[in-house]
Amino acid sequence: MLGARTFDAIHARLGEPIRLRRAGRSVRLTVVGRGVLPETDFLTLGEGAAMRFGTLKRLVPGAFRSRLLLRIAPSADREAVLERLERTYFMARPGLPRQVLDLAGVRRLPFALAVIVALAAAGTLVRTLLLSIRSRRGELAILKTLGFTRGQVGATVAWQATTIALVAAAVGLPIGVAAGRWAWNLVAEHLGVAPEIVTPISATLLFVPAVLLLVNVAAAVPARLAARTPPAVVLRAE
Repeated sequence: MLGARTFDAIHARLGEPIRLRRAGRSVRLTVVGRGVLPETDFLTLGEGAAMRFGTLKRLVPGAFRSRLLLRIAPSADREAVLERLERTYFMARPGLPRQVLDLAGVRRLPFALAVIVALAAAGTLVRTLLLSIRSRRGELAILKTLGFTRGQVGATVAWQATTIALVAAAVGLPIGVAAGRWAWNLVAEHLGVAPEIVTPISATLLFVPAVLLLVNVAAAVPARLAARTPPAVVLRAE
């Protein structure tokens, strides 16, 4: 099995034979998988190859077993077992790779960016509604003259904001999900890890009512201004 980055670097294919050479020795092997290998002092995450120990001995006769795969029993005290192994073999306990830890350090950044973008969008929406109310104040005044109440005028502005939000969500959600998956594929390929992408359906569906709530809160001030504008003053001015 080849590490993901090594697999891509040599343009390997599953099931095809490759030849490994080292110090005048060579061995012909078959590629059976593309996976994630742990980083070492010599290889970064996703580089290298995994093979049977007997095959490694053919390439490196002096090779010895320096790494073991252990499974801790569910009934055992995990922390105590790891501490005992550390004391016995002077090896650090297993943990997340350094590159993954670096990503974990910025996991709050997307949320912060989302909040900033949401506030910017809310501000843009308020400005759009204010400009729309100003350009269509004559039409709103006529509606008031025909019998619209303040609540109905405010509802008109709220429906305008809701329509803008629904159109934006219908366009932005698919594009956002596709862009996120594409970006993570690039990151995973660079790290040499499996690009397992999970799109939270519940959180994605909750995005729509959250957006509608946000835009209606943002539209409250423009709707109030439109409802309080005296129709006689507007019609006289026009």
